Amino acid sequence: MLKSAGFEESIPGADTVSRRLCLRLDALDSELRILMASASSIALSLDGWTSQNSLSMLAINAHWMSSAFQQYRACIEFVEIEGNHSGKNLANIVATVLERFHISDKVMTITADNASNNDTLHRCLFQKLSRRYDEYLADTVIREGTMKFTQNSQIRCFAHILNLVMKTILRSLRASSHKEACDLLDDVAKRSWKAINAPASPIAKLRLLVLWIARSPQRIQKWDNRPGCTKAIHYDVDTRWNSTFVMIERAEECRRQLEDTVNDEPDIEALRLTPEDWRQLSDIKKILAPFNEYTEYVSRDSPSIHMAARMFKELRSILLAIKERRGEWQNVSLALTIPISDGITLLEQYHDRVKDNDIYYIASILDPRIKTK
Repeated sequence: MLKSAGFEESIPGADTVSRRLCLRLDALDSELRILMASASSIALSLDGWTSQNSLSMLAINAHWMSSAFQQYRACIEFVEIEGNHSGKNLANIVATVLERFHISDKVMTITADNASNNDTLHRCLFQKLSRRYDEYLADTVIREGTMKFTQNSQIRCFAHILNLVMKTILRSLRASSHKEACDLLDDVAKRSWKAINAPASPIAKLRLLVLWIARSPQRIQKWDNRPGCTKAIHYDVDTRWNSTFVMIERAEECRRQLEDTVNDEPDIEALRLTPEDWRQLSDIKKILAPFNEYTEYVSRDSPSIHMAARMFKELRSILLAIKERRGEWQNVSLALTIPISDGITLLEQYHDRVKDNDIYYIASILDPRIKTK
């Protein structure tokens, strides 16, 4: 095809491309070693997931500051996980990477989500490094040197904590899930709406309605042609709770169009949202709004650990006010206050895990924007 278009240069084969990429990777590793050599301490962040072709992957990022106060961030590992996903196995992978870049004694923290294998990863890595290094402030150094990694070096991803808390509340609201909605629509396609017990939860009904529209090109065209319709309503996904917030927000803007859709399609009468449903959706959106704001804040490309202690306190205060229907929350539906208790319990559990970690408070004190307040 290229030759027919007039391209006369030789095209490298797959082996040549692979060899060149490996050489480039080795060169990048060497450059990173030089850059990290001047760093006094390094923070890691990591995450694991399963790809669409069923490969278990792990990515590790390094974050550090140069002596000239220039901030650096680099991906130092992107690898398929061989074997099980145990914390011990992950700790071995991390230790190998640290050794490759000669930064075992410089790593100060590891930020990851709240999966139990990350707790084990931290403990195993600390034990492994402790056999080589003494503690950073040790009076006498008897091993290879000192290390900055401690038993309190695990930093829990705050965005993931928010995700778990909100998903707990949504689950208590019987909001169901994206997968359950898809399964129900598949069942409807085989039988009929009359043979299906439609959910009573307003979130579940809204999700089904949005998915029902999105599953058909003809319905999408009809939606786009409805008077006053300027945007599609994106259905939420199970991995990001704030997509539910966005779905409700868009639905309120397109309430009339959604009601017209149900009026035009008698078969989906079971998905009609009543005035009470809309009131509950409005209350739910109001509850989710501050958590969406904090999620966006901690997901920015800038440090936010200095705000963790404050955010725990503020979010707990908001949830308590909702539960007790105080202040601006006094008109919230009583049915929504009960699931809030589950969210408070989980938030306090994670707060108990981090409140004894001095790193959060040291970061707050050292932040020049807030240390004098």
